[in-house]
Amino acid sequence: GSIPMQEKLKLSKLQGASTPAELKRLQNVPYASAIGFIMYVVRCTCPDVAFAQNVISRFQQNPGDIHWTTVKNILKYLRNTKDMFLVYGGMYCDNTGAIAIANESGITKGARHFRAEVHYIREVIEFGDIKLEKVNTDDNLAYPFTKALAFPKHSEHTKNIRMLSA
Repeated sequence: GSIPMQEKLKLSKLQGASTPAELKRLQNVPYASAIGFIMYVVRCTCPDVAFAQNVISRFQQNPGDIHWTTVKNILKYLRNTKDMFLVYGGMYCDNTGAIAIANESGITKGARHFRAEVHYIREVIEFGDIKLEKVNTDDNLAYPFTKALAFPKHSEHTKNIRMLSA
């Protein structure tokens, strides 16, 4: 298996091409095209790669070998998951304040900026159609979309968000 981005990978502008040989070699690398492709895929079919795409997009001005290797790893992940799809359903939240506001009809102080439609959630909760619960940080299924994870945690989350084989 593969993951879109390594958990402890630290990328910075200081890792950009710096020697004449490296600059020349990376001139022939289709870095910006690959970033554009990944952006398209994120927008249309693979939101699970959004975090990795956001990170690598920062280095288009002067990518280094580590940046290009990271892009190739993302492309490898996309190739390995091309026959998978997300099954949407359910909604998860790790914001205790949002859960409290939705569950308690009396809490509105500081929440006046919410649009009227958002308060519809309260009605749905009162009717018992949905139940809001706090999600532990380690169990937050949104994490594959927002940060790099170690392979075991990434695999567990993609299974739990119902990313299935076609």
